[in-house]
Amino acid sequence: MEIEVSCAILQLGVEICAYRRAPGRALEEHWEFPGGKLEDGEDPLKALERELAEELSIQPEITQYLGVFPFEYPQTWVKLHVFLAKVKQLPPPGADHDMAISGDPQILLENLRWAPADIPVLKAYIARIQEA
Repeated sequence: MEIEVSCAILQLGVEICAYRRAPGRALEEHWEFPGGKLEDGEDPLKALERELAEELSIQPEITQYLGVFPFEYPQTWVKLHVFLAKVKQLPPPGADHDMAISGDPQILLENLRWAPADIPVLKAYIARIQEA
């Protein structure tokens, strides 16, 4: 089975925002970037805008498309569309999440239990900002 998902690395200055999956949800208590599944025929950017509005009640400034990050879970193939977006404050968690945090990307990578599909995304983001 293959699913397409759009997510955003929410930038709060030099920090980024992360959200912890709520208990009872798939990948509970793993940290991730906010977003969600594309509906049939939906554009990845439109899906992200819809998901951020539904989940976090925000309309951030989406600044860049970073590309597709494929990831294989045991029973699912995920095609993750990743965007950068700017926020002025840490949006509180919505229904899918029970915690939100912002911080230095490297420190968050080292200290949080990330959803497996988000780890390569975060590592690529860190490499990108270190090159800049």
